[in-house]
This record gives sequence, structure tokens and C-alpha cells, in this order.
Amino acid sequence: MAIYFSEKFKQNRKAKDLTQEQLADIFHVSPQAVSRWENGATYPDIEILPSIAAYFKITVDELLGVDKIKDKERIEKINKEVSDKFNSGHLDDALEILRNAVREFPHEYSLQNELALTLTQQPEPDKEKAQKNLLEAIAIRERVLENSTDDFTRNNALFGLSQNYKKAGDKEKAVKTAKKLSSAANSSDVVLSQIYEGNELHKHLKSNISTCSNTLVYDIKTLAHSKYDLGSHERIKLINKALGILDLIYENGDFGTENFFMFDLHYHLACNYYKANDMDNALLCLEKTAQYAIDFDTTDLEHHTSIAVEGLGKNMLFLRSYRYNECYRLLHDYGLGHGGFESIRENARFKAVIANLEKHAESD
Repeated sequence: MAIYFSEKFKQNRKAKDLTQEQLADIFHVSPQAVSRWENGATYPDIEILPSIAAYFKITVDELLGVDKIKDKERIEKINKEVSDKFNSGHLDDALEILRNAVREFPHEYSLQNELALTLTQQPEPDKEKAQKNLLEAIAIRERVLENSTDDFTRNNALFGLSQNYKKAGDKEKAVKTAKKLSSAANSSDVVLSQIYEGNELHKHLKSNISTCSNTLVYDIKTLAHSKYDLGSHERIKLINKALGILDLIYENGDFGTENFFMFDLHYHLACNYYKANDMDNALLCLEKTAQYAIDFDTTDLEHHTSIAVEGLGKNMLFLRSYRYNECYRLLHDYGLGHGGFESIRENARFKAVIANLEKHAESD
């Protein structure tokens, strides 16, 4: 419990507007001893703790930071409850837990970031309520940036806020906020790969490979959709390049949560082949779309076996946060179940795709 003593001791000394030398005289120790207490190099003998606590008019438990330890344990429990609700699709419950937690710990800004994230992850059919949630998330993250001094918490707020501003239609603020984040070349992920050694380095590099491959795939898909027309040779070529990156990294086919990319890319590829009047490839891609969506919904991958990412577990960015699974989304949100692909909807292979998705579709 002594890990919080130095912080508590220093806070109370400053609150009384005393110097280290003055406290050294009061407790009959050297100024160097007080300095070591405050930087955590050493701690006072147990016999003197009651005297220090009495002088500051606090309990020994408070002096040792027992309250902070209890708060930390409580916050960890809250985060676990939120994660369980979030991953099972019960976002209303996660929101309620987070709102109560923010009231309980008003200065725990990581909880406020989580509340803002959950507000914008909530699939809300009511557009007015969705807009209200978005504006609340923006206000929360702006407040975090005004008050938090923790770099990690501030970066999370900046990242989320840039996305929120974009969704709210304020491109200027979105760009300005995004530019406050570190560039990729100066990010902690890049710098730590030059500092870590041994197994710590290997794990970090594999995580970087996973993150960078996902970023490349997303950027290539965005380039294809923003620059080239639906059904064009260029768009089809780029989407296939994105798939090639995933096949290269996950050569054993153990995509895990990256199955999200696989079914999404194959769906868009199917749309492009259909537009290009290549029905065989369109049907083939729809069949793969269904299989990868089923794999995403049903495969609980513990660890990757592909060599570049061997040992990595789930990618938390792609854990399901909806009230329904991806098979259901393909049928309803993507529209496979009720529109599009008119000229092949009566094809036996297309009907088999729909039947396969319907078999595995789930909604809460």
C-alpha cells in the first residue's frame, strides 16, 4: 500500500504550504529523507506513520492511499461490468453503469471517455436521439480535454472527438482536433519498437503488424471507394489488394475478429462484380461473404497461429457491439435479405447464401 504514500504525503505538504525542509524539522529527519519519501525512493518507518497522519489530520489508511487502492479496484470492477455488457450487445445497461460511475468518480476521466464511446456506439433508429447522443459525447470529450492531464486519456479524447466532429458535420473542427494527435512516425507504437527487447519486443511488433495491416486494408478500401466508380477495374483491383494483405498476414486462415474485414471486403467486391456484369465472381464473393460473417459471429479465436501475428488474441476494435450479429446485419443493414442483386436473386447459389445467413442470424 506504500505505493501511494509519496503522492499523498506530497499533496498534504503542499496543501499546508510547507517546504520539505520545514517538514524535516517537524518530524526530526533530514530534508533528504523527506525528498526520498516524496519521490518514492524510501518510506518512513512504520512507527512514525501515525504521527505524520495526525499532523495532516488524516487517517493512516488515507496517508497510505488505501482510498485510492479501493477506488482503483472499484473502477476495474466497473470496467469489467461495462465490457461484459458492451460485448454482449446490452448497450443500454452499459450506459447506465457508466453514467452512475461518472457520478461516483467525477474526476476519473477515462470513465468519461468510455461513456462518450458507448453513446456513439449505441445503434439508435431514432435520428433525433442519435444526434442528442452525439452532441453529449462531444461535450463529454471536450470536458475531458479541458480537465485531464493524463496523456493517454487526452489522446483517447482527441481521437474520439475528431470522429464525433466529423459525424456532426464539422469538418474544420475534426481536422483541427485530429492534427493534435501524434503522427504515425512519432507514435508510441513506432518508438516502443525501438526500445523494447526480447519477448516484449516480439509481442509489440506482432501487435503493430496487426494494427498496420488493418490500417492499410481500411485505407485501400477507402481509396477504392472514394476515387473509382462502382464496378470499375481499378476499384475491383484495389479491393483485391486489400484482401491480399489479409491473406498474407493470416496465411493460416485464422482471421479471428479480422473476419469482419473479410466479409465486408467480399461483400463490396460482390457489388462491384455485379455492377461489372461478372455474375460468377459476384456469386462467389457473396458465398465467401456469408462464410466470413458466420466465422466472425461464431469463431472464438484464442490465439492466432499465423507466423506474423502468432500468439495474439482478439482484436478489441472489432468485438461486436450491436444488438444483433453480422449475419443479421448483412441481411438487414446491408440489404441482402430484401434488395439488390435483382438479376441473380433467383439463382440457387444466391438463395443458398440467404438461407445460410438466415440460419445464423441473431438479434437481441
